[in-house]
Amino acid sequence: MNAELNALTFDMSWGDVPTWIAALGTSGTLITGMYIILRDRLNNYRSQFDNLTISVRLNPPTGTAEKDLYLMMTNNSWSVFSDVEILSMAHLQLSSGKQILIGFKSVRGSIMPRMITTTVPILRSVYALHTPPRPVLTYRATDHAGRTWFKERGKQARLITWRNRFFLQRKLDRLESNIRRAVGDHFIEPQPVTDTVTDI
Repeated sequence: MNAELNALTFDMSWGDVPTWIAALGTSGTLITGMYIILRDRLNNYRSQFDNLTISVRLNPPTGTAEKDLYLMMTNNSWSVFSDVEILSMAHLQLSSGKQILIGFKSVRGSIMPRMITTTVPILRSVYALHTPPRPVLTYRATDHAGRTWFKERGKQARLITWRNRFFLQRKLDRLESNIRRAVGDHFIEPQPVTDTVTDI
């Protein structure tokens, strides 16, 4: 029995070297093609998230009169974003010459595609001279397909997966704690609201 099995195995044709090389080449081409497709698709989703821009503005932008400090969120993509969470900290220069350190955490229900949101007030009636430079530290949002994205100031947007979700949440919790400690009583949390939009 064993002799017959060994003879059968010995007589089995495993193909020649060119056939194996061709098979490996075909498999490699398929794997490479799938990788390129997935990478391009991920980059497309990332570019949609990059078209969501969040900044801090003063209204009116110039002059020494009282101003309102507010968030401006613009979504130039074709994706609706939900569960938007922003963390920010900035030195605000007052018209008296004094600087105060403020921090805030804002949560938005949704931002519709191709829309600009109405303002999200942070501080009312402040005598500030100019908008703080790049105060938004981080923000994250969930796109229409349920993918959650995270953006740090000066860095590329990252997709939040089950592998990095826990570590990212710990990082955000530490960042919020550090901001609260740094600004003291000047930490502001606007009430979470559902988006109100005007077409652009």
